[in-house]
Amino acid sequence: SPAHVVLVDRDEGPNRSKADKMIKLCGGDVTRLTIDIRHLVLSRAGLPRQRPVVAMSKHLCGVATDLSLRCLHAYAHTYTHES
Repeated sequence: SPAHVVLVDRDEGPNRSKADKMIKLCGGDVTRLTIDIRHLVLSRAGLPRQRPVVAMSKHLCGVATDLSLRCLHAYAHTYTHES
């Protein structure tokens, strides 16, 4: 099945749709969120739950890396501990 890609940007900027177009051309679904990573709750982002999650980052500082890992951990915990 095609990938569902969630792109997270801290702020809006120029040329943000270039990656979206390339992902769509490859058959994937794209959701772009403009939010500070400290406020992101992936379980509320509408991700398909039947697919595995792969996280990649670009230009994250140490604090943003920690926040991203916590966000992913909370997402994984949400779906592995529900009844």
